[in-house]
Amino acid sequence: MAKNFYNHLAGYTEGADRTKESRKILNNLTVREFTEEFGRDDFDSLMLDVAHLRLQKGARSVQSLWPDLVTRTSISDFKANYVASVGSFPDLAEVKEFGEYPEVTFADQDTSYSATKYGSMFSVSMEARANDALGELGRNTQKFGAASARTIEKFVLETNMNDNPDYSVDSVAVWNAASHANSLNSADGYTRAGLVDALALFGNQTDRDGNQINIQPRRLIVSPDDYIEALEDVASATKITADEAGSATTFRGNDSVIKNFGLEVRFSPYITAGTFFLFADPNEYEGIEVGFMNGRSDPEIMVEQPNTGFSFEHDAERVKCRLIFGGTWIDYRASVRGGIADS
Repeated sequence: MAKNFYNHLAGYTEGADRTKESRKILNNLTVREFTEEFGRDDFDSLMLDVAHLRLQKGARSVQSLWPDLVTRTSISDFKANYVASVGSFPDLAEVKEFGEYPEVTFADQDTSYSATKYGSMFSVSMEARANDALGELGRNTQKFGAASARTIEKFVLETNMNDNPDYSVDSVAVWNAASHANSLNSADGYTRAGLVDALALFGNQTDRDGNQINIQPRRLIVSPDDYIEALEDVASATKITADEAGSATTFRGNDSVIKNFGLEVRFSPYITAGTFFLFADPNEYEGIEVGFMNGRSDPEIMVEQPNTGFSFEHDAERVKCRLIFGGTWIDYRASVRGGIADS
């Protein structure tokens, strides 16, 4: 029976043994029974493997938009990480026969950010550990995974988008019609007409040297309240208009071309109803950069060693979750905002 328990747990950590019967065996096996059978070291090692899997499962339970909106990079310390904002060279000059090539210069415009530690922990008493089933410890770790995913999602979608932070280069809000020409500056909420205007505004964006960027938006981000309407506007081949109450609908012909942009519509609960954003693909034009310590975007899980520190004093052990990252806007021209007036 002991070997059977071990095989079940080892298989579970490798993702090969996830049957209902296997989970039932594991969830009904108490920590005390397992440690008596295999020893503390084997138990801690295997439980850490299971904890990492449950951590990842918890992270996957949260819808994550941020990977599609940012440029990810690796950072190695907590010092200021400097990033050059996007600029350009002038158009290539004509060079006559035997003519000299003109030399051009490029002045970097730096912005910076530093890494921040995020984390929390919970304690498991000796009594709880003796009586608890393995499944309960896994469920607590899974909650850490979901919390970690929410932390990054809110950092990008709430802090760096919905809250409209200042752009560090000029101390002006990222979306600003007067200074950055990337906001409709209208409090009309999400409308098809607003989306059309935002598409035109996006297409007319120029870089900081005045050259046309000439890229198309790839994603439309809205609140859950506007998701269905936005999907209909993007996917429909028919122009449709309705009054604000939605009681009158007018069909204007089968010639809507918005669908030809190929926009991916996504929603986030961290976006205020009525507000919407057009975003470039970060592989085509960089907007927000997020740097993770040593490139690790998954959270770390750590279990305190028994009979040391807190564990020695309290007959309890602590489980810690840690995630280290930072980020900032590199260039505000990667996005256009509509549906809300500039503050």
